Amino acid sequence: MAAAAPADRTPDGPAAEALHDFRVALRSLASWVLVHNDILGLSGKQRRRLRAAVGATSSMRDAEVLAARLRSMELASPAASRAARWWATELSREAQDPRQLDAIAHDVQRSLAAIQATAATVRWEQPVGTPWRLPSLAADLAPRVRVQVAKLRDRLGGIDAPDRAREQHRARLAAKQVRYLLEPIEAELPEARVALRELKQLQDRLGNLHDLHTALGAVNAAADAADRASKRPGTRDRRSLRAGFGELTAALASEANTADEAYRAFERRSVSNPEADGLVVVEAAATALSAHGSSGVEIERKLLLRTRPAPPEGSEVRVGEIDQGYLPGHLITERIRRI
Repeated sequence: MAAAAPADRTPDGPAAEALHDFRVALRSLASWVLVHNDILGLSGKQRRRLRAAVGATSSMRDAEVLAARLRSMELASPAASRAARWWATELSREAQDPRQLDAIAHDVQRSLAAIQATAATVRWEQPVGTPWRLPSLAADLAPRVRVQVAKLRDRLGGIDAPDRAREQHRARLAAKQVRYLLEPIEAELPEARVALRELKQLQDRLGNLHDLHTALGAVNAAADAADRASKRPGTRDRRSLRAGFGELTAALASEANTADEAYRAFERRSVSNPEADGLVVVEAAATALSAHGSSGVEIERKLLLRTRPAPPEGSEVRVGEIDQGYLPGHLITERIRRI
């Protein structure tokens, strides 16, 4: 995104997707840090810096979505169309503000440096009396996925009305966190690919609700936008522009019916139909991941003797203590034995 010129980040420009791609990568990074911070141990300051960057890009994304909605609206009067165009231009300028992007880039670079420094050293506690075992990625990831799926279920359960914007947004973020955990291993796990398709559909349904709430929230912002427009130097026919914003406000308010319809579609697919519970396939992916993590374990047969065998009379007895373990590798062949 930093390499793209501001002029290229317009909705039709060659770098139009730069902000979107950057935002997805940033959210994925922030999600992995959150879920794995028991291992990383990143400081609270660095995590807050990363969250601030995520929040800033989300505000920019909302401005882009609202600008696109304003451009696509069919309005009855030229004054309303003019107001919509003016506001869409202002929102696009806000979403592409180089100063805001520079601030985000600064925070992200510092966070990346901290993550790289922290991840350069692996630390773990090893009690002396227990076997030394480093779990595979699959074995470590499976319980983390289950925790995030449980969080997603809980947050979906809090959505019981169309106006639950906060709950819908939190559920959408939880769905993304599960997605980001499964995406790196989808090529290795067929169940993960099925789960990712379901999570993407759930995220899209919640995203539609979020975008509608953003547009409805813009009704309150329309008055401020109209005031800024009328005070802008060189603005002609300020009275007409204010009237246009009045019609634009009414048009945005009428989209409340669309929000209700979108919620009913979400409810039918994601809440009220247990037989169509999409999270079942996500939980199946966690189960498959756990099984994948336990594969390749060497099974040894051990015999328990009731008594210590008596050596033949006159023979020499030597006692040896054997410690044996394994180093992690692609196959479990890196065996270490000390006698």
